Amino acid sequence: MLVRDRWHPPEIKSADEARHSMTGHVTQAAGARVLPTDPSLAVEPKPEGPKRAQPANPF
Repeated sequence: MLVRDRWHPPEIKSADEARHSMTGHVTQAAGARVLPTDPSLAVEPKPEGPKRAQPANPF
């Protein structure tokens, strides 16, 4: 979970840490839940369809 505000640098917390911090208390008070994200696949599947064209100007 990424917790950010405009005055402090981003703070990355696991779902367990977030549940037991102010973030977890606020989400519980709002009726929401803090859940861990699904792990990404080690090898992403190739997209279906034709390949994308290279842009004319990459800059």
